Amino acid sequence: MNLEPNDDEIALRDGIRALLDGRFDGDRIRAGYDAAMHAELAEAGVFSLIADGFSWSDAVLVFEQLGMRCVPGPLVANFLAATLTSGGPAARVSHLENVGNASVLVEQPDAIEQVMVIDHDRVAMVERAAFDGTAVSWPLDPLTPLLRVASLPRGSEVGDASAAALLGQRGAALTAAYCLGMASQLTDMSVAYAKERVQFDRPIGSFQAIKHLLADMLTRTEVARAAVYA
Repeated sequence: MNLEPNDDEIALRDGIRALLDGRFDGDRIRAGYDAAMHAELAEAGVFSLIADGFSWSDAVLVFEQLGMRCVPGPLVANFLAATLTSGGPAARVSHLENVGNASVLVEQPDAIEQVMVIDHDRVAMVERAAFDGTAVSWPLDPLTPLLRVASLPRGSEVGDASAAALLGQRGAALTAAYCLGMASQLTDMSVAYAKERVQFDRPIGSFQAIKHLLADMLTRTEVARAAVYA
């Protein structure tokens, strides 16, 4: 199996990288997800890749780049929802899996319009206005506000059990690609810092212990890349 991107995939990867570099700097990322950010990503075709004729492998490369820039928001949910509506309209959607009757945490409650619920036997869309809850005061990720909801309404069904299984699998691949991007960027930043940071009049990257740490980071990232691409 050849896991190297072809020329078209490289062009797509470089194009989304240039877009993110130009529009999503550190200050904007730290400001968090909002309607304007969603609209720009939608306009650039991030959520409509499948409807536009690209493959799921192409989508993995795009989400890897999104992860490298730590672009916030329920990006996977919006992408999956767009595949249910042939790429549009691009509503702002969060998603949950295998909810049952348990309490749930809904991310970005003030920025979304709907929640996509992927259960074992169905896929449903729940309007944000149909439920309320309690804000989580200290979320694990400060860029991802959370709302604790005792139970969600059933919503309107948009897919059966086979659709739920397929969306769950594809959502896992896109999430893994995003995490791969974060790992890759962190490795690159760590190597660059090790070349610049000086201790005992030497760059810390020249110390054997630091070299081993960086080599381990690179190895784990490349093993993950092979798994995600496959």
